[in-house]
Order: sequence, then structure tokens, then C-alpha cells
Amino acid sequence: MRALIVLLGAVGDVTRGLIIPRLLKDKNPNIKIAWLVEPASSSLVKLSNAVDEVIVFNRTLRGVLPAIKAIRKFNPDVTLDLQRHSKSGFFSWISGAKRRIGFHRKSSKEFNWIFNNEFIERWDEKSSKQTQYLACAEKLVGNFDSYRQRDSINIPPVPDFLKDKKPLVGLILGSAWETKDWMGNRELLDLLKGQNVVLIGSKAQSQLGESLLRPGVINMAGKTSLAEVFGILSACDVVIGPDSGPGHMASLLEVPYIALFGPTDPVKTAPKGAIVVSANVPCAPCYRRKCPGLGNICMKAISPEMVFNKALPFLTKVA
Repeated sequence: MRALIVLLGAVGDVTRGLIIPRLLKDKNPNIKIAWLVEPASSSLVKLSNAVDEVIVFNRTLRGVLPAIKAIRKFNPDVTLDLQRHSKSGFFSWISGAKRRIGFHRKSSKEFNWIFNNEFIERWDEKSSKQTQYLACAEKLVGNFDSYRQRDSINIPPVPDFLKDKKPLVGLILGSAWETKDWMGNRELLDLLKGQNVVLIGSKAQSQLGESLLRPGVINMAGKTSLAEVFGILSACDVVIGPDSGPGHMASLLEVPYIALFGPTDPVKTAPKGAIVVSANVPCAPCYRRKCPGLGNICMKAISPEMVFNKALPFLTKVA
């Protein structure tokens, strides 16, 4: 059997899907798996220990034809359309696979359902995306037994400069949405005085990271690839941050993640096993990328003390 996974985009979504290839191969060792993904998340898929071919779709009109050629060359028997948008549905259909498994019509978007011919049951809108990904895979190979998420990737090595930092707190400085970003990092670091802390983020947060430096704090924001972030996270005893891609990466590694939630719903999008901190303001979740005039109150209402108290049990761990 030759299976094509179509999951193109966001780091968090791709990270949640990384368990699928390993589970498919555990059920059927002879299955060959390709994954269609956009460049931003392709390095994550390359860490999978069960994906045989990574097909990168450059998100332009010029990128469509090379992606189609690579898919047709792989010649899948089945596609798992985990994106549920029109773009993913198109690639599922154009693959020529006889079986094209996707989301229920009422759970898909942008007429995605017209491109596929097998569907999972309709899920409650509050069910997690990973649960729905698993349902698509089970449609192909049957129910899964228990599993460890971290077994699904080849974990990059821990950087040498972190190997003797125990206990180690990972602090994620931001996300792709400004409404998800937390403003209490500086005050939290005051509470974490004397602890080993590594700051994690993109180039957009590198300047913030530099402004937060103090004894015991290492700023790696903007200085790592996504693969290297996995190595850093694997060294941490606890990770703190918003609803973000690196948060899902920590969850995949089964590192305790204290997830700070405001504009999104933790029931639907929190990483598996996350320790959720939320202020439960009346306007949340709003799913807005920009706050409509309330000054990001949902995130501001999460106090540094609330977060520190959740982290405290992990700070006593011995290496």
C-alpha cells in the first residue's frame, strides 16, 4: 500500500499529525508513506521516522505543477486529507488515489468534501484536531493500541550548553497571532530567579528575548531551526507558553507544557496533556488574530503568579 498524507501548513497542525505515519507503519510495516507539506513545516516532517518521502509544495502557482508531478510519481493508493480545505482536497483528488479519506462534509471547509470519497464520522466541533487525524488513519488501518507520541520522530540531540542545566524551564515568547501572546514573561522570570531558563521563539521575538536576559537565562529566540527547537525542548523539565507550534512540539516529546490560553479554546486546540492556564474572561474564545479593542484582556488577565504556581512542582526535579 502507498499512502499520501496531505497536511500542508501550520507548525502546530503538522506537529499534531506527526504521530500518524508511525502508527500506520506499526499497523502495516509494508506501507509506503509520502507527506505533502509546505516549506515552513517540511523540516518537521523530515524528522519523522516513518515517512518515506517528503513532497514540498511551494505555495505559489509555479509550485503546483512540480507538486502534482511528485505526487503522481509516488502513485498513492490512498490519501489521508488531514487539512480539510479546498487546497488539500484538490491535491487529494489530483493524486489519482482510488481511496481518498477526509473529514465529514459538515466538518470540512471550502467544499473540501467534493474531492474525497471516504469520510470519517462527524465530530463535535470541540474535539481536538489530533483526535480527528487519528480517526482518518483508523479508517485506513483499524483502531490503534496505546502509543507514545515521542516515538514518532527522530529527536535531534540536546545542545551541549543545555546538558548540565537541571532543572530547565523552557519559555516560549510568542505565537503567530498577536492575541495569543502573553505579556507577563518579565515578571515570571522575576519569580523564576535562580532557575535555568531557555527562551524559545522566532526571529520576531529575538529582540524581546535579548531584553529579558539575566543570570541563568539563555536566549535562543530566532537562533534555531524548527528541528533544533525539538532538541532544546527535549532537555526541558517543563515548558511554558501560549497556544503555539512549539507548545505542540513539547507535547509530542511528552514534556509537561503549561499552556496559556485566551482567544482560542483549549478543549479544541490545547496540546495533548497540557496544563492549561486561562483567565476565563467572558469574551473568550473569540478566535480573533487582533483584539477588537479590549487590549488582549484574556491574556493580560493571566497573572505571572498563576503561571509560576503551575510550574513550581517541576522546579524541584533532580537531574
